[in-house]
Amino acid sequence: MNERIVVGVDIGTTKVCAVVASADEANRVNILGVGVAESDGLNRGVVVNIDKTVASLQAALHEAERTAGIQVRQVIVGIAGDHIQSFQSRGVITISNRDGEITRRDVERLLEDTTHVALPADREILHVIPQEFIVDGQDGVADPVGMSGVRLEPTSTSLRGWSRPPKTYTAASKRPATRWPTWCSSRWPRRLPCCIRTKKKSAWR
Repeated sequence: MNERIVVGVDIGTTKVCAVVASADEANRVNILGVGVAESDGLNRGVVVNIDKTVASLQAALHEAERTAGIQVRQVIVGIAGDHIQSFQSRGVITISNRDGEITRRDVERLLEDTTHVALPADREILHVIPQEFIVDGQDGVADPVGMSGVRLEPTSTSLRGWSRPPKTYTAASKRPATRWPTWCSSRWPRRLPCCIRTKKKSAWR
């Protein structure tokens, strides 16, 4: 059975938590290790003392590594704070395939197009969350892949935040063996367990 290792880190004002888990092909999750450390270097989700943040991150990861018996090399880091904001975003692309069939790549292009919005220099897009799609004016489409059309649009919500926290957290990760490739707003995964399938598309409205 093939398992993938997933490591999540939540950086809070009072504590830093690290969880090491394995997920199999059926998406069953098994917690392998947990690490918790006191957080002294943040204020309302923003790093104010990078040295203390470094110590907290390393302490939490060391404990998680020890209890899991593995070395952490790749993590998903949750970002929170008052600077996280959501807004409705739109975009549009033309389907260029000869047969007009919409592919997964077309959806990816569309979501990329929605990130091309004017933002202040200190802000960046963290997530684009599609709620539904519009194919040639027909709205309410949950998944357009496989459909035929010429014009594809989304109804989506984008989350934006300060660009400084991700860059600061990356600088705080001074262990050469650890990489920080993925950022995740803590608000989005916290809402998912509370939303049934039919409510997820309106969870951010």
